[in-house]
Amino acid sequence: MTELTKDHLVRLATGTLACVHARPFLPAELWADLAGLVGRMPLSAVNPERVNPPVLRFGPTVNDFVTDGQLDPGYWTHVESARTAWEAAGLDLDPLRICLERLGEVWGRPPEAARIAGRPVMAGTIRESNGGLRVHFDDVAREFPHGLFDHKLVAQLAINVYLMMPSVGGETTIWRRTWEPTDEAARIGFGYDREVVAGVQSVTVRPEPGDALVFNPRFYHSVAGGRDGRRVSVAMFIGLTTDGTLAMWS
Repeated sequence: MTELTKDHLVRLATGTLACVHARPFLPAELWADLAGLVGRMPLSAVNPERVNPPVLRFGPTVNDFVTDGQLDPGYWTHVESARTAWEAAGLDLDPLRICLERLGEVWGRPPEAARIAGRPVMAGTIRESNGGLRVHFDDVAREFPHGLFDHKLVAQLAINVYLMMPSVGGETTIWRRTWEPTDEAARIGFGYDREVVAGVQSVTVRPEPGDALVFNPRFYHSVAGGRDGRRVSVAMFIGLTTDGTLAMWS
């Protein structure tokens, strides 16, 4: 058992820790109740031309709306549509809110949605990635080089909280390597050929339902395909800010 702590988040932000496998992050009875609601969650397919293997997801992500280093205004329409669909689903429990509250307990103060010109962004998605995810990285500072949020970020982390896992597969691998310009020759859609991480030190983790995985998403990472079951998680980014707030987005 590993309890996620504030010190873990600080060490991840400073690069002295590769990842934290918090087990469990949610009590067994709570994640079981949340898993029972997955069938009612408004998941839809992500653009297969960009993301393959196929992924189902609830909620937009800012990196789907990058245009020349700026946020496409259409993002906000998708945010409002997602919030309307979520309310219409009428879920008895809100996994996004529950995970944010749990993270606030760890940090010692409530996290908040990151803001753009005063408007709160979508803080969290639900993602089903049964076929896995290609090698990729996430870096909001690289995607939006002129800045995006009102907050001043000192580090970006990722947290995935698992509601369902397949019986076989579904592992996450994180490599100790960040993007370099020459990597673009190996790009495939939103990800990269595995040649970019050949021979690089890595760690592989297989979480169970109720667990959380927290890591620095600037490092290349991937997800193995699974069998015999669905791989569903709450996914969000954590921004550590200059004023000590956790600013959340997806």
